[in-house]
Amino acid sequence: MCLCILVGISIGGLELRRKFLIGLLILLIAGINYSVIPPVYGQLQVQQVGGLYRVEETSLNPPVSSVIKDPETSESRAIPIRGVTVKGIHGTGELCIDGEVWSRSKLVQKAKEMGANWVEIVLWVLVTEDGKLIDFHRSVPNPNDFSSIEDLLEESKKTEELMISLIQYLHKNGLKVYLMTYHERLGAHHEYSRGLRLDVDAFLNQATQIALKWARIAEENGVEMFAPRKELQMFVGNEKALEWDEEILPKLRRIYHGNLVRGAFQLYIWDEKNKIAIPAEELPKNMSGWDYLGLDLYGNGIDTFEEWATYINRFALKAYELKEKYGLKGIVFEEFGYPHLGEEAFWQNESLTGNDVIQRLYQVVFEECAGIIDGFFPWLWAEGTHELVPGRWEYISPNKIIKQYYTASTIPRSYEDVLPAREYTPPKIIVNKTRIILEEDFENNTVHGLGGYNFEVVNGVLRLKEGCVSTEDLFQKNLVFKFKIKILNGSLGVGFRDSKVGWYEIRIDPMTHISLIIHEPPPKGVLVKEVTPLVEYDKWYVFTIIAIDDAFQLFVDDKVVLDYIDPAPLPEGGVCFHAEECEIMIDELIIEEILEGTYTVEYKPSFWLSNLTISPNKVQPREPIKITVNVTNVGEAPGSYTVKLRIDNVTVDAKKVMLEPRKSTTVTFEWVSEDPGMYEVNIAWLRGSLTIMGAQTVTETITTPITVTTTSRETETIAKTKTVTVSTTEYVTTTVEKTDTTTAISYVVITLIAGFTIVVLLLRRL
Repeated sequence: MCLCILVGISIGGLELRRKFLIGLLILLIAGINYSVIPPVYGQLQVQQVGGLYRVEETSLNPPVSSVIKDPETSESRAIPIRGVTVKGIHGTGELCIDGEVWSRSKLVQKAKEMGANWVEIVLWVLVTEDGKLIDFHRSVPNPNDFSSIEDLLEESKKTEELMISLIQYLHKNGLKVYLMTYHERLGAHHEYSRGLRLDVDAFLNQATQIALKWARIAEENGVEMFAPRKELQMFVGNEKALEWDEEILPKLRRIYHGNLVRGAFQLYIWDEKNKIAIPAEELPKNMSGWDYLGLDLYGNGIDTFEEWATYINRFALKAYELKEKYGLKGIVFEEFGYPHLGEEAFWQNESLTGNDVIQRLYQVVFEECAGIIDGFFPWLWAEGTHELVPGRWEYISPNKIIKQYYTASTIPRSYEDVLPAREYTPPKIIVNKTRIILEEDFENNTVHGLGGYNFEVVNGVLRLKEGCVSTEDLFQKNLVFKFKIKILNGSLGVGFRDSKVGWYEIRIDPMTHISLIIHEPPPKGVLVKEVTPLVEYDKWYVFTIIAIDDAFQLFVDDKVVLDYIDPAPLPEGGVCFHAEECEIMIDELIIEEILEGTYTVEYKPSFWLSNLTISPNKVQPREPIKITVNVTNVGEAPGSYTVKLRIDNVTVDAKKVMLEPRKSTTVTFEWVSEDPGMYEVNIAWLRGSLTIMGAQTVTETITTPITVTTTSRETETIAKTKTVTVSTTEYVTTTVEKTDTTTAISYVVITLIAGFTIVVLLLRRL
């Protein structure tokens, strides 16, 4: 101010009063200009991130940031990876969203309205009848979805451009991308490789080249998460698919540096007959080098919402165990579905709309899996008219229930008192003594003890085409049934304990599944187990079925691929080959009666935690807090479990409990701290928070002065290194600006010169 007045006074030829007024005028001009000087380096932005306030200055190099904890809130979003799914892109660039055609802008709008922060884009790898693989931008599930292979190959040339364009658009609009590779039978989605004659090694080589190509594209375009396969095991068997994972991993790591997802695995299938969860398939023994485990969720055959809750809790418990065992960054539902056979009881309930059913199913999943499952990608998420189950079309709005959980900072656990479903444990059968009751090698081109139709013996082998062969008057309960078989085409059903009461069927679909189906009155069979070993066409295999009492096992070439324990086993019966849909060759058939044998089951304990309580959850320093949790042994054997109390991810106490099967106990901890602040409490997957009252501080290290304004409207200038103290009721919530002093002085000097010039010109005119 003094400088401005002195400049005015120094102007010659005017009386002192007028000089003083001119000085004030220059001061006014300079002040106005100074007040509108923009912060040269941007703003120090203070924003709430869940229960934390994050302070960031992005223009400094390096940027500085700090976090102020807010004891009044918890994390802003209970689910970190909140996804929606794009199942394909049309050639025009429009998107396939739950059977509808959307623009990219509509996708972004709807995703953000729901609170989503990720988009899963499905890259389809189409498998042709001759085993060729085509990477494609949309699903082709039915024969009428394409005109010819030539047209499809021509259209596939757009795939890379369409996918990259969508990835870039999503990134531009602040959404992260999960690129997932899905192998699909061209024009026959659910047939997988049924009926195909694949060169497995050549097939896997093609799969490798496509995965590496898209890993490179993912790297170049900043894709945050990438999965090299889904449903690959349905074409080459689970064992081959797991081997492929291990072989391709180091190659992927050399190309792609984002998060790699290994999947997708379906942890359990539901045993409708016995109401238990059966492990679906063999899981990886090693996850080293992978970041996330990808899971599929369906649960077909579950009848009631109560069963669904037990199934989901078992699913969640297993997911948590896997995450802890492998030390993963997280687990994602990359295909989050629902029971959709249409035969489930809730779909048959006429008082429930489709919207009612979907909302209730989704509610259970979100409430029981949040905190365990890190990412959710619902397969059905958009509002509209959908075929929920075969033949049932309804207008539903799953987006509303999803939004409820995507935008929640905390999620209640309404079903945590529902214990996880019992988990199936396989038997180990021990056979001590047998006697052969039927042995047939067909060497003399004759058949003894077998009857049926559409079969013949040629060159010492029984050949069966679209027919059936079974034992005549040979009924056994405990037996060893062994035979060599070559499947030429179609699928085969092998039965045992076949009688008027029912029968067990081993359904062999080469290249896809081996399933266990129980046939009891009424005649409809119940699928109880399904596995994916590799059984190819035109190759000889040795199959062995061992059944004793209520347990049995299936071996393929001396390896157990399927087993089951039936609490209500079928009585004795015969054995049979149902080849109505195929052509097969059989040799070296032997049936032995088990005279002495038994089986054992190695049950294990398993622990479910529930009802985490913190009392009181807000205390003064050095005031004790009591933290309790319920522990239940939901396994079938007694065992011990160590309950660990973690405060801000640091273990501060632990207690060991011993429990019998299906028994519970309450574990209590006491914790004291004199340091004010908000603290996160974890016991396994259960989470809560507590507050120690008092002042808390945050330290900002900056290079030039800034001003911080708190909610009480108080301001404070911070110079270089300064500690800002924020009380428990007063938090930095406003944007604060930082002005560069050198630039400000430059503005003032320029203003003075300009003002002086203007005044001199005015005086000359006078």
